[in-house]
Amino acid sequence: MPIQRPCPLNCRAPILGCAPDHRYSPISRPSTIRHLIPCQRRPDALGRKAAWKSRGRPLRPRLPRFILSAVISANMLQAQQAWSQPLLSELTLEERQSLAIQIQNELPRIMLPELVIERELALPSPRVFVQRLVFRPNGSIVIEGNTLTLGQSVLIVAKEIEVPPESAGRVQIQVRWPPREELPPPQAGQPGEDSAFTKGQIGGEGGPGQKGGPGRDGRNAPDVILVTEAIRGRISIEINGQPGGDGGRGGNGGRGGIGGQGTAASQSAFDCRRGPGHGGDGGAGGRAGDGGSGGRGGNGGSLFVVASDATRVIEAINLRSDAGDPGRGGPPGIPGQGGPGGRAGQEALPWCKQTAHNGAPGPTGSAGTGGPDGSRGSIGSLKLGRLADLRFGVPW
Repeated sequence: MPIQRPCPLNCRAPILGCAPDHRYSPISRPSTIRHLIPCQRRPDALGRKAAWKSRGRPLRPRLPRFILSAVISANMLQAQQAWSQPLLSELTLEERQSLAIQIQNELPRIMLPELVIERELALPSPRVFVQRLVFRPNGSIVIEGNTLTLGQSVLIVAKEIEVPPESAGRVQIQVRWPPREELPPPQAGQPGEDSAFTKGQIGGEGGPGQKGGPGRDGRNAPDVILVTEAIRGRISIEINGQPGGDGGRGGNGGRGGIGGQGTAASQSAFDCRRGPGHGGDGGAGGRAGDGGSGGRGGNGGSLFVVASDATRVIEAINLRSDAGDPGRGGPPGIPGQGGPGGRAGQEALPWCKQTAHNGAPGPTGSAGTGGPDGSRGSIGSLKLGRLADLRFGVPW
């Protein structure tokens, strides 16, 4: 978590926990190497051994150098992770040419004078051409991500954009994705074959459950092209990637087969020739199916800002273009139950009495494993361009 107290300049000695005191601006991302505070070695009043003092937190000079280096490296890594913001760059020559052709082909001859967004507005088409775009405190533009074709971008052309101070904390332009779809579970394993013999044989083993299906990969967020001259207030834009789908649940293991019945007793007129046989044990249950792997999260979209002074315009933009969350791995299925044991063989009276026992039920199938989670996509980028470089006429 970044600390909001400012750091002194002319830094030489590292002080842990120091962070720049500024709000996020894409053109002034922090450099952890400069977050240092100068230390001065000053002798005390009695002229004894000098004490280390600093303008910030005091350092301990007696710490071993390798320990201090390890702590500093960990602090710098934490700061870099906390400031993983969209990358800022200028439009390349190919990107400028491509944008110029796209905007020039779609730009209408006459633009609407004003468009006021009172509440949430789902755009039927990802195109907005207006002289003045005004957001009310509860107004926002929503682009349904599932309605866009693959590679389709969002184009917003407005000479002036106005956002009131009451809209702080609300997103004015966002790409929205439908909730994750739950995959249907696969079929359970086939039940084990029942023993049809009367010799006390073991029932058949249940079939294993099928593996759950993999989660669907999240779609990449579209690129948003914003052509404007000025933004009054601060506008928030979210173009996050679609989350990956969850993996499917593994199939249940099949039930074990029923054990065979024991052999019947056999007697003569004078004695018992063969006593009743024991019943066969039930078959083992089938192994539970493994869960499916989670889908990959989609990449965050890129924001292209085209203006006469793009550096000034982006200072009024809060951009969030996170990667989609990875899908969760599917849970395993339920192991199959063991089959019931077979009955003991039939007795033959008066000589052959019942001395056999029924078969034992079969063991439960082994457990499956949960599927692995999907991977996370990459964050988007922020690219700047000047109207003069694109060389097309904007009707304002």
